[in-house]
Amino acid sequence: MVIDDMLLTIGAMALELGVPAACIALFRSRPATRPRVVVVLGAAAPWLLFYGSVLVGLALGPASGARWAAAAMWAMSFIPYAVWVGAGIAASFAPRPRHLALRFLAGVVPPVGLVMLLAGA
Repeated sequence: MVIDDMLLTIGAMALELGVPAACIALFRSRPATRPRVVVVLGAAAPWLLFYGSVLVGLALGPASGARWAAAAMWAMSFIPYAVWVGAGIAASFAPRPRHLALRFLAGVVPPVGLVMLLAGA
């Protein structure tokens, strides 16, 4: 079987949208998993906002640059997304904070802090 760019893009898209979908399904169906799942969902939230903004840009102004960005973003963001969600998974094992909104922010903050640290901010 030959693996081409389209197959890799579809796989990346499936994972990058499947993780939040699975988190939402677990959040709704199994209340015992909510404290951990909400942290992972928090880690995926900035990426979902990014994907949404690129797709809105494509819908509002279908220029060639927007088309290219919408096609390439899935594959090009796969490794950073995996690292970001991995940091969220690691943060989900922390026992505190206990409030779900704060745990959601705990999923967002460590990866953002890592990006700022690597960027020298």
